[in-house]
Amino acid sequence: MNTDSLTDTSALAPEGAARRARKEARRNQLLRAAGAALDELTERVP
Repeated sequence: MNTDSLTDTSALAPEGAARRARKEARRNQLLRAAGAALDELTERVP
């Protein structure tokens, strides 16, 4: 077994988790903005 590859993989895991967290935060931000835009549009409809 190649232990170097295991070490490299575990070293990258926190970076991958941070990337996923940023991606999820950005997605949530966009969803909130879209929801606010829809709310504003529906308020204008008689």
